Amino acid sequence: MVNPEQVNPVKDARFELWETFGLGLAYTSVRLNPAPSEIDRTEAEIAGNFSRNIRLETPIVSSPMDTVTESRMAIAMAKAGGLGVIHHGRDMDPEAQRAEVRKVKLHLNGLIESPITFTDDRTLESVLNEADDKGWHFRTFLVEDSDKKFVGIITNSHFKYANDKQMTVGQIMKPAEKVTSAPEGTTIEQAYEKLKEMDGGMLPLLTEENQIAGLYLLSDVARILNDDAAHHSVDAAGRLLTAASVSTKGTDAMDRLSVMEKYLDVVVVDTSKGNLKWARKTVKDIKENYPEIDVVAGNVSDGESTKLLVKAGADGIRVGQGPGAACETIDVTGVGVPQVTAVYNCAKAIRGEGVPVCADGGITKLRDFSTAVAAGADTIMLGSKLAATAESPSEIKIINGQQYKPYRGMGSEGAMKDSAGARDRYDGSTLAEGVEGYVPYVGSVSEVVNLYASALKNSMSTTGSATLQEHQEKTTFILEAPGAGQEGSPHDMLIQ
Repeated sequence: MVNPEQVNPVKDARFELWETFGLGLAYTSVRLNPAPSEIDRTEAEIAGNFSRNIRLETPIVSSPMDTVTESRMAIAMAKAGGLGVIHHGRDMDPEAQRAEVRKVKLHLNGLIESPITFTDDRTLESVLNEADDKGWHFRTFLVEDSDKKFVGIITNSHFKYANDKQMTVGQIMKPAEKVTSAPEGTTIEQAYEKLKEMDGGMLPLLTEENQIAGLYLLSDVARILNDDAAHHSVDAAGRLLTAASVSTKGTDAMDRLSVMEKYLDVVVVDTSKGNLKWARKTVKDIKENYPEIDVVAGNVSDGESTKLLVKAGADGIRVGQGPGAACETIDVTGVGVPQVTAVYNCAKAIRGEGVPVCADGGITKLRDFSTAVAAGADTIMLGSKLAATAESPSEIKIINGQQYKPYRGMGSEGAMKDSAGARDRYDGSTLAEGVEGYVPYVGSVSEVVNLYASALKNSMSTTGSATLQEHQEKTTFILEAPGAGQEGSPHDMLIQ
């Protein structure tokens, strides 16, 4: 987020000059100026905000497309330090989307805020039947009395060795006085130390009134604290950050948030026409009803629309109308701003507001990440590059002996046919503004994310930028003349 007191007058002057000629710049139109540097690539800090309150160690977000982001992708993105936005497209009604978001939020289970409990008068048989009906593979539960007071725990061993399944939970449980517990508010680090001391698997948290306030599990706590957790995108309770998209159509946003809000950190108002009044109304409605959830809105590509979304309450802006790999919006409508100019104009319009910008679409080369940031982006959103990974929802296809994965724009004919969410994204139109096809399989999400992050660090070192904000403020652009692009890529050789 560029500070208006620290803007670069050279950069501004050049963009203003290009603007006077009506010149729009794409990623392939420019290069970045090198500068004297004291920054080693390992010292470059690339953390950036997706929204006011959502900060990512690796500022990359996966697109809410039905061939890109469901729970598996979102989990992988959060573990890589980024964020995945669960789509609301094909087969993703509010309950299905809630289930996907919940899988992400509870993947690490740092603090289980509402653990499963049974009262002490329940029979073992009834507990087992309920566990089977609901598909629970675990058999350890907290026990409370009729006054909601914690009275003990029951484990798999109790079920296994009980001869009479008509016995009550209270008759066979391990009583509370023999269970190690901790007070409400215990941190994950404190819980870990206590769990190690007691050599136990679970630690109930209790209120002053002896009621259950939460639960820590040793297996989850240990994984969070020991499994490179410093690089995961997590909330205050150690759970993975979650995001999901909603449309601007009717009550869709409210319907989805009413079931998802418990597990959601940020919602993306997803429309190809973020400059229309419906986008602003949806942002305003969400902020009025769910003020604790950050809202990222878009897509837009002009400064005035960006200002209006921020005025409506947006906590982040998604920039890009037409540059996506599977997008035909510009070919169909003739409307769109090349992405470097769009990102610059949108970021400039809200300087000093504390609202970050996400550059969505048009990323074709590693260098484009750094270019987007230098233009004013705080994060980038990837679609096709992540659709090609193992964690995207589609199965690998073998075409002419090579591995591919399906990928389609949400404005493609197939997406429009399959999904009301896709039609809503394009304001109810059934005119296709996208294509569908295949992208070459590239491996894991972590490999792709690490590659882009490494390229950004290398670039920042060369421009002398220690942080993303410095890169936004200091780094200037050179307009590429015809033929310069060839000079800047491998040439005059047979490439293996």
